[in-house]
Amino acid sequence: MCSFNGMNKALILTPCCKDKQESAISFQRRSEPVRGTQPLRDQLLREIKLTPEIANRRENQDGILNPSSRLTKALDLYTGQFYKAAGDSLRKMAEGRYNTIDVLIISAIYGLVKLDEGLKKYEVKMGDALHNGIKIYKFWQQQKLGHILGKYIEEHAVTHVWSLLPDSMPETPYNRVLNQLWEELRNSRVECYWVKLTPSQGSGTSYKRGQWLKAVLERVLDSTTKLLTGEPPPERFGEIPESSFYYQVLNR
Repeated sequence: MCSFNGMNKALILTPCCKDKQESAISFQRRSEPVRGTQPLRDQLLREIKLTPEIANRRENQDGILNPSSRLTKALDLYTGQFYKAAGDSLRKMAEGRYNTIDVLIISAIYGLVKLDEGLKKYEVKMGDALHNGIKIYKFWQQQKLGHILGKYIEEHAVTHVWSLLPDSMPETPYNRVLNQLWEELRNSRVECYWVKLTPSQGSGTSYKRGQWLKAVLERVLDSTTKLLTGEPPPERFGEIPESSFYYQVLNR
């Protein structure tokens, strides 16, 4: 599926989060949305307007449903545990420090989000049900978000995909949104991994995933880094005590 040019490139998928910056933070430059996502965002917003349970939330009234609300850069908007742990590393990435590693955020309302993309505040969960009974994560499945991401992977010659997405029902079924992608990439030359944590950290899992990303990025120029090779990163990191990671292959 991908056109390889001799240089491996990794794509890391991270989740959005419930905790968000309360007030908009001004910024200058912002990226355009991933190709193919804007029509789906517009369609979902129309469905949300017809769903009082979601539309009436204060965050949505002030943010995505308010035409005059201001944009905040994605990296500044999200303030949850994952972003507290990995925020500095993600900012370095957004500044172009790692030219062989890319990151996209999977958002319940925006779909695919770039780190420096402008977003409005919102409170929408993947497990929320629309007025027609369809859950948000099912909406993204039916609208083939995975296929759009597959096109992005092809256009950017990505060779390795690393999912840091949770997948717990009923509120955080993120990884399954991309089931079509894992199927499309089956038996391709793209290697897809799902980063899992053991033992389970409960509410601390998001922070541990952020610590993993920080640890891996800080070692990106080290020979032990495996994001861009056929071997996974280490199972244990000294800076993340009492936790170990394993890497489930998603497309084999």
